[in-house]
Amino acid sequence: TSIVTGVLLGGFYNQRVARKQSLVSRLKNAIRSESLYLVYQPIYKIKTGKIIGVEALIRWDDHDIGSIPPEISDFVFRMAVKQTMSLSEEFDIFISINVSSQDLLSESFQEKVFQMIDESNIKPGMIMMELTERQSAEINSLQKVISLFNNKGISIAIDDFGTGHSNLNWLSNLQIDEIKIDKSITDYIGEPSVNNNIVSGLVEIFKDITNKVIFEGVETSTQVKYLTEMFPECGVQGWYYSQPLSIDKLTKLVNDINGV
Repeated sequence: TSIVTGVLLGGFYNQRVARKQSLVSRLKNAIRSESLYLVYQPIYKIKTGKIIGVEALIRWDDHDIGSIPPEISDFVFRMAVKQTMSLSEEFDIFISINVSSQDLLSESFQEKVFQMIDESNIKPGMIMMELTERQSAEINSLQKVISLFNNKGISIAIDDFGTGHSNLNWLSNLQIDEIKIDKSITDYIGEPSVNNNIVSGLVEIFKDITNKVIFEGVETSTQVKYLTEMFPECGVQGWYYSQPLSIDKLTKLVNDINGV
């Protein structure tokens, strides 16, 4: 029995290793063949209905694995800036990119980002980094590197606020420009649930800085009405406003809405 178990476990392990190697190989080929692509979800100012920013979302269509979002890298950063820079400058909208704490702490990532900031003459406030996967990072180290990015004119947002690994400690100890409220919290709005108290708690926390808050996953008119009343200066994104768009469709939408 132990021999059979060992063979089965060994086979399972080898399959996982092979799949991981296959995934890495596919990713490298995707980068070389430029089959990775970006879509952009607009971020609106709820009070004005204007687009104030766009979140860049990386996509990779793989025939066997499906559509999956790879880790952020300088490749993604460069592609997003290249595609949206002129639109950002013309309409004064920011480009939001997801990064992990490991990304920010990586000297290699820092060097490549800062080099592009200098080479492309990117204006302060044009780039926002959405900080994800924070639980393994040490706050003091993270604040030091956030200061480096701030000095280069890059804003920092806390992503997925309200999920298990986010807490008020991050807000009080890090120099944060925006707080993105997770869709799981937005879903509570308008629901006859005791958990709706969570949303009321957010009102108390952010009532004086609603201009620094962005709600993700907005999908209903009830949510829009509540947020307009309680967070009048907040930003919103979600399918109620727009699904993620190709750069061409995004450009048309921004021209239609902000060009009036």
